[in-house]
Amino acid sequence: MSEIKEVDPEFLKKEGMLPAILKELNHYKNNHRLLLVVSCTFSELMVSTLIEAYCRNGKNINKNTRDFPFSVRLTLLYEMKILNEAEFKSLNWLRKKRNDAAHKPDFKFTNQHLPSWVDENHSNPDKLFSLCINIIGVFWNRHVQLFKEKLPVDS
Repeated sequence: MSEIKEVDPEFLKKEGMLPAILKELNHYKNNHRLLLVVSCTFSELMVSTLIEAYCRNGKNINKNTRDFPFSVRLTLLYEMKILNEAEFKSLNWLRKKRNDAAHKPDFKFTNQHLPSWVDENHSNPDKLFSLCINIIGVFWNRHVQLFKEKLPVDS
């Protein structure tokens, strides 16, 4: 993964869900807690889109978050081979960090929070913005046709 210091302002002016997501993440790039929460929220939206597309009872699975929390839906997609191992690891890491950010009042993103699989371009907490964008961007690109079709931006 290459380091992304900022998103091209011209890209943020484009229509579509990915520019909308990146615009939102760009807004929170200096607030680690909110960046993790917002990044995970968008990744959960994309996971729900895959669940609905690939599972016969996808709508019911997505509605029943008590029996099918985000962690279970990730595992289901991984077991169905819709998510590869790298996607599963990165999205699961993002989910766990989101939970820490949302539920621990003293949360501060430090080196201890970095995933073991991170490369040298993302080896310190100041690179969290780039790491989140890489996770979401790779995930988006791998399922781009479905996401473009199912996740249009409302005007």
